[in-house]
Amino acid sequence: MKVEEIETIIQKVVHKVLVTQETNHFFKVGIIPYSMSVPNKIKKQIINVEWTSPEENECHALLIDSLTFSQISAIANLQQIDYKTDVIINYLLKGKAVFILQVDIFLYQKKQQKKYKLWKKTQELWQHCQDYGVVLLTDPVLLSNYLTQKKRSLNKGKKTKKFITEQDLVHMQENKQYQVSDENQLTPLAYDFAKKHHLLK
Repeated sequence: MKVEEIETIIQKVVHKVLVTQETNHFFKVGIIPYSMSVPNKIKKQIINVEWTSPEENECHALLIDSLTFSQISAIANLQQIDYKTDVIINYLLKGKAVFILQVDIFLYQKKQQKKYKLWKKTQELWQHCQDYGVVLLTDPVLLSNYLTQKKRSLNKGKKTKKFITEQDLVHMQENKQYQVSDENQLTPLAYDFAKKHHLLK
């Protein structure tokens, strides 16, 4: 086997490894309670997620089983009244979204069943929570979209270097492309060739 063929194989293997790393990017989502079983419809919709303890610093989001009205009120007023509200407020202060599977039915009672001022106040408190980054997870797509956007922001600015073989440089020289950019990485033989032919910047 020729050295050029070996270099070509190495380039293909490196490319596949980079693609695999890109697609297998795992997210960590903290869950409360930690013993909670994540619903199957969410697990099926959202792949490449590790459901973990909410105390881990590397978590990208938080999933909560439910919130009571008093907890919603506390979050809206940034008061930590229990473990759940403490963790939620810490996540929100770090700019991480918090997804809730269900909220107190009190929020969704019709206006006629409560006095208007009371109904208005409950809606205001819930709106404050939403403004801070609390999301009622009515559809797993909401969490999936959030993680996709998070992945884009994490990958933004990352430049993947392309490996160039000696054979690639020969083709470049034939096409009158005389310089190799910083975004490319040369294999050892390609580096020797580029140095010999003054192709490096």
